[in-house]
Amino acid sequence: MRKAKVQAKDMAETTDIRRSSFIKNQLARRPFSWRGALPVTIVIAAILLAIFQLPASFIERFYANGWYPRLQPRVTALTNHLPFALYDVLVIALLIGLPVWWTRRLVKAGKGRRWRCAAHLVANTVVLAAVLFLLFQLLWGFNYMRLPLTAKLDYNAERINEEAAVRLYSATVAHLNAEAAAAHQTPWPDDEEWRRRLQPSYNALLQELGRPNDITLGKAKATVFDPYLEASGISGFLNPYGYETIVGRGYHPLERAFTLAHEWGHLAGYADESEASFIGVLALLRSADAACRYAGWLALYSHLPLRSLKEKLQAQTSLLPKLSTQVEDDLRAMNEAAEKRRINPAVSQAQWQMYDQFLKVQHATASYGELISLLLGTEFHDDWRPVLQAAP
Repeated sequence: MRKAKVQAKDMAETTDIRRSSFIKNQLARRPFSWRGALPVTIVIAAILLAIFQLPASFIERFYANGWYPRLQPRVTALTNHLPFALYDVLVIALLIGLPVWWTRRLVKAGKGRRWRCAAHLVANTVVLAAVLFLLFQLLWGFNYMRLPLTAKLDYNAERINEEAAVRLYSATVAHLNAEAAAAHQTPWPDDEEWRRRLQPSYNALLQELGRPNDITLGKAKATVFDPYLEASGISGFLNPYGYETIVGRGYHPLERAFTLAHEWGHLAGYADESEASFIGVLALLRSADAACRYAGWLALYSHLPLRSLKEKLQAQTSLLPKLSTQVEDDLRAMNEAAEKRRINPAVSQAQWQMYDQFLKVQHATASYGELISLLLGTEFHDDWRPVLQAAP
């Protein structure tokens, strides 16, 4: 009996030794490495950034007025030299590369191992998406977290009323009529000439708003995906991975001027749509060039609630300003050029739904219609120089 107990004890000790040896061998074979933990860390970081926002004061100091304005001019200067849109290369590489990668890996895995291979591919694709999201945030996306312009400008919502809108409408018509003759003295500038003429006013405006250095405006580039832009109704956009300005084909030069100015507002770091339009319109109106100012007033006129303002002024016909024939001809030409680009309602609706979901991830909303509110609620000097809030 005692001999049996001794044998059982020896067997238990042998089992423990073998189990301990097995664990040690496994640990020796699979030592901890950052290479294995890095994918998990990347995915967790992306999820956290999608859920939570960094403090606006931190973003404003270290990103919006630190990292971003120092990186943007260098990257844009490089991509401006490319004769094609880097955006096209990146999208085509993703559209072709991802299916090819999946197909090759699954074929190479062979029968019986493809489900396991597919699971690895799904995990790796998630990591790739997380990397692209983090890169987007680092290059441009953190601009969604910066302080709004209303927190920096002498802005008061109580200034926004019907009387102020009527005054702006009247001033817009008066300036259009006054600027039309000088603006028509030479042919309309092309995209590169708009960029050259707007560079000085953009630099001056952004410096007043706290940017530490000059902006490098991006050259207007076309994309091979222009048919999609046409179908969805997109006139232009910013490529955040190359700081490129993409503009759709077929628009009137005066409308292209505002589209460029708006996208350069995004390039300056203003992610909100209305803020980008606000910056773009001010850069146009403050330009020393008559054509730029004229394009700015036309853009402002197109954003005004024209029907309600005209109804308000109909009761006082003596106060109803009228556009000159030259201005009306330009508005008609702009509308005709835009209408030639056929919008597909289904594609357009799907595009804006996707954009809305993207903005929700960025804790933002589409706000194209707030341009007039920003203009009416902000105090300006005589030269359209916005008054900043007094330092506390």
